[in-house]
Amino acid sequence: MTYIGPMAMVTSQGLSVEENWASLLHDCDNGNWQTKNTHGRSYPIGRIDRDRFSEIASVNYCKDFTILENLLYYVIVGVLDGVGQVIEREKCRLIISTTKGNIDLLANPSTNSNDELYLDVMAQKISSRIGFSKRAIVISNACISGLSSLIVGSRLIEVGDEDTIIVAGGDLISDFIFSGFESFKSLSTNLCRPYDSMRDGLTLGEGVGAILLTNDKRISSGVSILGGSISNDANHISGPSRTGDGLSLAINRAISESGIKKEQLSFVNMHGTATLFNDEMESKALALSGLNDISVNGLKGYIGHTLGGAGIIETILCIKQLQENILLGTEGYELCGCSIPLVITKEHQSLEMQACLKTASGFGGCNAALVIAKGDRSVSDFSRGGFAVKEISSCSVYDGKILKDGAAILESKDSFALFIREAFKKLDSPNMKFYKMDDLSKLGYVTASYLLLDQILPSEDTAFVLWNHSSSLDTDIRHNETIIGKEPTGASPSVFVYTLPNIVMGEVAIRFGIKGENTFFIQEDNDETAREYGLSLLSSGRFKYVVIGKCEYFKEKYSAEFKLISIE
Repeated sequence: MTYIGPMAMVTSQGLSVEENWASLLHDCDNGNWQTKNTHGRSYPIGRIDRDRFSEIASVNYCKDFTILENLLYYVIVGVLDGVGQVIEREKCRLIISTTKGNIDLLANPSTNSNDELYLDVMAQKISSRIGFSKRAIVISNACISGLSSLIVGSRLIEVGDEDTIIVAGGDLISDFIFSGFESFKSLSTNLCRPYDSMRDGLTLGEGVGAILLTNDKRISSGVSILGGSISNDANHISGPSRTGDGLSLAINRAISESGIKKEQLSFVNMHGTATLFNDEMESKALALSGLNDISVNGLKGYIGHTLGGAGIIETILCIKQLQENILLGTEGYELCGCSIPLVITKEHQSLEMQACLKTASGFGGCNAALVIAKGDRSVSDFSRGGFAVKEISSCSVYDGKILKDGAAILESKDSFALFIREAFKKLDSPNMKFYKMDDLSKLGYVTASYLLLDQILPSEDTAFVLWNHSSSLDTDIRHNETIIGKEPTGASPSVFVYTLPNIVMGEVAIRFGIKGENTFFIQEDNDETAREYGLSLLSSGRFKYVVIGKCEYFKEKYSAEFKLISIE
């Protein structure tokens, strides 16, 4: 059983869980909304009040930390303060979820090689300062990063690998991030209106949050994680599925794992970005899962889209709704604008609560679903037992070489650009979108294509677990170059979409129609965390096949090592 302990959060609506909850109950009258002007338009952004934060956090403020690092430090310490001496810091594990970390440092060209741009470096810095002896885990899975981290954390506790984990995550809004979303024409000039007939885009917001997960009932908040699942649409890297089948798969598996019946769900908190296609997809996913008659809400009208922190921040607010027996209304909502009607309202409602479902979706076609509930409940047994792993196939790509099952099938002394193009042509693949991919995705796509040559895998029962150290930093630098001094033309959406490492899994999922879990870890080469997690997906019986491996590309240096494994 994974119990949820103390929580902490900071958004534009407040610097604590209590402040945020009070603000949402009173329609965010005191929110810190600011505007960003570009291309003749003004867009609202939910900003964290930095001056007030600096005053409140002065005791624990670290002068050598960036603002994001200080915010994460603040919420993590807040969680620890909530449990006192019950847990030992040297036995606690930290998981950080973020999409872009300290990416605002790129605004200064001299910081292109700054170590703090590396998400893993940032996470270890925070973890060490707090006094944790275990290496922090970093998960960067686009906008499902927060939910992915909660799911991974709960699974590590379930199998006995960890007793206590703090899952923390967040992102700040920089020109880097804002310009990318603006290039997609996905931002609204008004506060977003999830699921409404007049919705016309999302609103960005800043936020960080932290949740303690534990197997110790003594520090439980009275709410537990019962089940979770991650899936892929295998449809498009920047647009949601038109059918909702990928999200529905994650929902169905999360509910099945939870052991509860659908009618026991008190409400569903959806991703609700207020873009036309996302909200429509979610309504279809609910219908496919038989949940369109259950109360639904979306929270981004209150706090904006907080990116890598969204899954954690919104889960905290779901927990508060369960605890307080109050269903928050959907701010900005008036009339349903989805083809499948939803049970949704703008008004808060008093309801007797028992359980809820939280979902998220993101670039790369990724989806996640999490079931949380009050009290103790029996859950599915995914304990890790004795098992033998069978390696079905392997593929390595490095230094102009491709090795399939240890045998060289291509060798070249050309640059990466020429080498990877030759490797792709040798596949005789009709996918002309390959030439539009960034170099990290090209590397992963080619490696997976040779790995899975002549393999027929079950779409829903195959998972991907990949890792690297540089995340998408190579493409991040390219995107940053497109926005410097480019006000008339702005950013390139075809570059921005690849500023997320998990996109490589989305490209491969589309190519092979794989809809199972996809999780991207940021770690050093000698860190076994991702590999062990991939093995656990097999040993738990969640998946029949797993592709695990490293996929690293930065400034012409590249290395990919993939393996397709299953249980004997």
